[in-house]
Amino acid sequence: MILSALILGLNFASNAQGILSKVGSAAASAIGFDATSLTSGILGKLTPALSLTPAQKPTVTTIVKDFLVQKATIIATKKN
Repeated sequence: MILSALILGLNFASNAQGILSKVGSAAASAIGFDATSLTSGILGKLTPALSLTPAQKPTVTTIVKDFLVQKATIIATKKN
């Protein structure tokens, strides 16, 4: 019973993250905030500065893009 509750809780948590990501992406595009192009520009500067390996780039890209989407969501909320 406990295992079932744990699995169900993890399923809800993962779905909530997906919904938040979609809402954040919609907020970013609504205010004219292109997270993808900003991410590539930031990575262009971070890669040589931090000497990122090809294995590290996808993780850093995800972190930077998530941050930018969260920032866009906050900006959109602030405007409202």
